[in-house]
Amino acid sequence: MPSVSKLTPWDTTGVKDMGVRAIISLAVSLGWNIVMKPGAPAIAIARDGARLRMPTDTTINTGVFQGYLSTVMTHSEEFTPTIELMDSVIATHKKLSDSHQTRLRMAVGESAKQHRERMAAIAEGAKETVQGDHLTQHIEIPAGLTAEAVLPAFAANPALDAGGRDPHLRPTQSEGKTLVREYPFIARAAKGHSYESPGIITQEWSNGTKTYRCKDCDYSARSPAPIGGHRKIHKPKAPPIPAKLDPARRVPGDTPPTIVHQVKEPIVPEQQHTYTTGDVLEQVRALVSPELNRRMELLHAENEILVKENIRLRERVTELEGNWEALQSLLNEGRPK
Repeated sequence: MPSVSKLTPWDTTGVKDMGVRAIISLAVSLGWNIVMKPGAPAIAIARDGARLRMPTDTTINTGVFQGYLSTVMTHSEEFTPTIELMDSVIATHKKLSDSHQTRLRMAVGESAKQHRERMAAIAEGAKETVQGDHLTQHIEIPAGLTAEAVLPAFAANPALDAGGRDPHLRPTQSEGKTLVREYPFIARAAKGHSYESPGIITQEWSNGTKTYRCKDCDYSARSPAPIGGHRKIHKPKAPPIPAKLDPARRVPGDTPPTIVHQVKEPIVPEQQHTYTTGDVLEQVRALVSPELNRRMELLHAENEILVKENIRLRERVTELEGNWEALQSLLNEGRPK
């Protein structure tokens, strides 16, 4: 599998976001075709037919950028990017964020198959034992420091975040605070209204900070937003639909069987009628004949009027010729011979 080190130039001046510009430059260098039209999203087409639509008039977040990068890596089977290619992409787009630069460098040295397998493992919740989940972990790299120098520290303890803390520990366990009081969280509704949340508890601590806890378990967070998503696990599951009961086996006083809706058979459309040339001509005649007959009647009536007018004019000419001959005879009688 050949490695790609040289950046293929491509004009990205019409793209607003630097991350999208970097993805376009990387995709072109890896053999993708780019279709760009004014006022429309950029479309990247891989050699295997995969398509990637990217906006050109707005900005994207880090998660969307990672999705674009994974798509490009997954469908670039014939090429593998090198560190020189990634450095060229970063150097071309100088305003690219540190997070985007890190994710581009992390993809160096991976084939499309390796990248696809690792992303599938991350999606299934698997944790890497050597490098950790470096694509989804929040890593802050100071200016001038390369990813190779920072990565071993996180590989030693992949469970720690950028600040050296375990993100799975509750704030009370890591900071040693004491709980002062708990009370229902006051949520804000539309048009300025407020109400007590039925599932979120506000916790006040001795150092003046607040956390928020699920009402039904010990799960807590620094903001109420994650609690709302967590509450889905406490919703009761729908009971399974019981099978049909045999009426012959029912006993008096038994609970009536639950009605199970059967899937209706799809409606089979009627067989379409095949029209022949004769049928089409008959339909055309039926539509056109009345109008043609009306126009023919009008033409016959106009023709009769013209024929009568022609006969009248001929009679008038004959009458004028007779008068002219009579006038000449009268004039010739008085002339000397």
